[in-house]
Amino acid sequence: MRSPSRITMVLILLVLGGCVRNLSPLPLVVSPTSVPLGSPSLVPYSTAMPTPIATQRPSTTLVFPTAGPVSTPTPMPTPSCADIAPFAPGCLDRDRPAELASEIAFVGVLPSDSISEAAWSPDGRCLAYGILTSTESIVSEVQVRCQPDFQLAGRWNVPFLLPFGLLWTLDGRALVFFFLRDDGSSIGLAQLNRIEWQDLFVGKSPPHAASIGRQFAGWLDDTTLAFTHAVGTGVAEFHWLDVTTGEILSSPDPESLGGLDQLFSPDRRWLAADDFGGVIPRAIVWELSRPDEPICLSNVFGTEHSDAQFWLGDSLGVVVYPPGNEWKDATTLPHPDLYFWNAGGGETQLVARGAFRAVAAPTGDRLAVVFFGEPHNGDEVVETTGTLPYLGLLEWPGGHLLATYPLGDEEFPGIWSVPHLTAPAWSPDGQWLALPLYGGGLVLMDRSGNIQPVLSNRQIEWAGWGSNGSLAMLIDNSIWLVRVPPLDGK
Repeated sequence: MRSPSRITMVLILLVLGGCVRNLSPLPLVVSPTSVPLGSPSLVPYSTAMPTPIATQRPSTTLVFPTAGPVSTPTPMPTPSCADIAPFAPGCLDRDRPAELASEIAFVGVLPSDSISEAAWSPDGRCLAYGILTSTESIVSEVQVRCQPDFQLAGRWNVPFLLPFGLLWTLDGRALVFFFLRDDGSSIGLAQLNRIEWQDLFVGKSPPHAASIGRQFAGWLDDTTLAFTHAVGTGVAEFHWLDVTTGEILSSPDPESLGGLDQLFSPDRRWLAADDFGGVIPRAIVWELSRPDEPICLSNVFGTEHSDAQFWLGDSLGVVVYPPGNEWKDATTLPHPDLYFWNAGGGETQLVARGAFRAVAAPTGDRLAVVFFGEPHNGDEVVETTGTLPYLGLLEWPGGHLLATYPLGDEEFPGIWSVPHLTAPAWSPDGQWLALPLYGGGLVLMDRSGNIQPVLSNRQIEWAGWGSNGSLAMLIDNSIWLVRVPPLDGK
């Protein structure tokens, strides 16, 4: 699994020991099917313009409304360029970048050059992003812009927004984020129709006093948030948080989880986590109804290092590194393999050799796999030759290689370069795959393997898909927005 925070977290967390060492039972009290919570619905989305940012402060009490009207923010009397569509005339109406391919529609560049991260809402309509500047003083904000015109839909001043922690609620009407306060880092919640944002630990000490090494794992249900935070070198705590009350529902043993990356299965029955032992992790899986029985996938595959990639139904895609230590030299590349591990029966299936990153299409019938070497169809599975980085498009469940594309013209300098690599991203309909190139630039591959160039030369820090073919790219701390033509003109 991968996130923009991975290299930062790896440098912070150097986990020691094997998969099963210090894995004491997790005293979770939450079941994914029977959580003793109400289900308050967020108030309807409001399109009214928020008041100026200087008036916005965190609420002093937690408010997560269940129903009823809310006050309508007063529109700004004189909107500025920061409040309207970033590509409007006279408002950073930048010329079309020369690096963009002619077939790609240029939407605009968001009016900020200090963006630390971004995330699309679940329906792909709105884009949230964090702004963090540190000139004479720290200034941080969370902003939201929505299609079709990307006009400002939400703007909140945050005391010190912490990067690598911006997550939408499942209904797309609010988002949570980490921020720094006097007694450590806390979690804020901002709703699109409200001017004030809320500190979920207002009036109490947050469980994570450290200001670094924290990450959202996702939502167990509509109101239960899972997150981790580092409490020391190689030790992380894992928590369930009821966002309607600000109450922690469980606090597992800090030594039970050493990593920060987690993946819930689609049915929220299973949790996969990466326990870092350096750059290369060890994948561990829990069935949430039996948290005292962790499964170390490195032990399952008879090796030391494994890396959880994605869930496809109840099967987990896992990159399995070869046993031994000879490949751990900084200038030596391993050749890990991609497997599926079935959570229901424990069966394993080899998918491809020489693969070190993979992601499944939302349609479930395509796998995008990044290889060490050029892939080709072998006698039984996809295999590789050479050491240049390649993308392979596989049909699934057959596993046949449909297309390949070189991601760079230079060999990787070694295993330590792996966390720097930006992962490919599928569009929500599974029709397009965005491929950041390791030497700079981005191309698209359709589900048949055809290539559409998008951008040349520029280094892509993150690429994410919205709805209606919208693609956001984080480039030099700015967000570039483009629209991709539909396939076959549809």
